[in-house]
Amino acid sequence: MDLRSRRKLGFVVERYGAEETGETGRRTRALAAAVAGRGHDVTVVTTCARLPGEWRNELAEGESALDGARVVRFPVEPLRGPIRRRLHSQGWLAGSKWGRQAWLDAVGPVSPGLEHYLHRLGAQFDAVFFTGAWGRLPARGAALVRTAVLAPPALDEPMRALAHVPELLGAFRSLAVESIEHKDHLAAECKAPLPADAFVIGSCCEPLTSGAKPFADAQAVRGSFILYVGENGAHVQRLVTAFRAFRDAHALTPFEDDVEGTFEGRDLRLVLAGDFSHVHAPEDRIVSLGPVDDAVRRSLLRAALVAVHCDGRAFMPVSLIEAWSMGRPTLTLDAHPLLMATMQRWASEYVCSGFAFASCLAALLSKRGPRAALAARAHGHARRTYDPSRVVAAVEACVEALRAQPAS
Repeated sequence: MDLRSRRKLGFVVERYGAEETGETGRRTRALAAAVAGRGHDVTVVTTCARLPGEWRNELAEGESALDGARVVRFPVEPLRGPIRRRLHSQGWLAGSKWGRQAWLDAVGPVSPGLEHYLHRLGAQFDAVFFTGAWGRLPARGAALVRTAVLAPPALDEPMRALAHVPELLGAFRSLAVESIEHKDHLAAECKAPLPADAFVIGSCCEPLTSGAKPFADAQAVRGSFILYVGENGAHVQRLVTAFRAFRDAHALTPFEDDVEGTFEGRDLRLVLAGDFSHVHAPEDRIVSLGPVDDAVRRSLLRAALVAVHCDGRAFMPVSLIEAWSMGRPTLTLDAHPLLMATMQRWASEYVCSGFAFASCLAALLSKRGPRAALAARAHGHARRTYDPSRVVAAVEACVEALRAQPAS
């Protein structure tokens, strides 16, 4: 890359890592890796927290590298005492009808070290993208950097209805969305003016190249299986229930694998990866692997008959883009309306509700030929739509446009 066009870019997010399976962390990694791969100087500023829904310092503080990007971690502090009272008095809880946990998730981590880093070095970045929850980090960080760009949360969650959203949107120079439909959805839901400069940057998946030590061995999974990789939650419980219903309905139904063999429905496994708290029920052919690294995830995806997505909060799941990019057939349970609109343009027959999961999965497993055709269509769709180079070009256009405009 020409040094004159090389930019120093930052990404700020609550959690980040090679074995991160949360939608926010994976989307941020996909963006950071793509931009770093183009030759830009990329720094990801994050915390030492690791597990979803918890603010505990489980990862080492300091600097490391991942996918060609610099990763700087800072410890978090408990949200209690004077800090909690001050945030409450500032209106963070006002307007929230989802209760204490939703509020705490929206506020996010308290990390004085991270804020000090942005205050000290924020002016050196050509642009800083805040890609996490719309809580404390972007609210405090926008004023600490020269050019702040806000990315909507990766999940459609109630945090946007908090009273501070209009002020938060007004603090940013620009908004980076995945699609025009995403921007329209955001404007309608926030009921607040969006930044005048809103850029569509698209989506991609992160590279499967990390050498991090695996938590699980993909070779431990034998036979025919379908795969879900992601965080645990109510959506996974719905998937488990739907899978058990499939086994009850199709225990003796013959299906075709990807080679030349056959198997019965009772022999199919559901493999859950990415979270220690996933259900593990070998008697029901449900296997939990816990967190997995890139190499294991790639191996699992290649071996799975079908990759399943079941989190209806995700606008454009990285896990689906990843499966499509690898040419794997997918089945989506309870898709978000924006995702449904996207998939209806090319594969609507493989989006279903929990009640239809058993029949949809049975249709997908019945013959390898149609399944392979779906995989080929998915691969072509991913190459046309979710190419990392397209995302990089859009990010570069966003940064250059903001550099050409004086800060207000």
